[in-house]
Amino acid sequence: MITVTIPDISPTLGRGVVDETLEDALRGGGTPAHLAAWMRIVSKRNTAKNAIPPHERRFRLQHYWRVLHRLYPQPLHRKKRALTAAFASFLDVNEDTVRNDLDRIARNLGSQWAQRLVVLD
Repeated sequence: MITVTIPDISPTLGRGVVDETLEDALRGGGTPAHLAAWMRIVSKRNTAKNAIPPHERRFRLQHYWRVLHRLYPQPLHRKKRALTAAFASFLDVNEDTVRNDLDRIARNLGSQWAQRLVVLD
């Protein structure tokens, strides 16, 4: 037997009967007033929370892509296909997803986003 403890404030991801049962078990009782806003965010009924993983993946992709190109510009020159395959494996998605993410990043940040120096204040 395995006993698992999951705090009732933890978001549950996924679909299916097990997730619905877990959601009911975690949040079946009353919600304390100070956690009401958070519970609405992590609720299974909040479909917007499913949009978080793609944003997280794109953030990681753009960060590591930029760092690699900053540190190794010559070895990575004209190696986009190999690097895309490596990132697909690293992020556990297919290569089309990485290409689409890179296109989306370029639309949002400009075509030279990977070469631009970013200074944080």
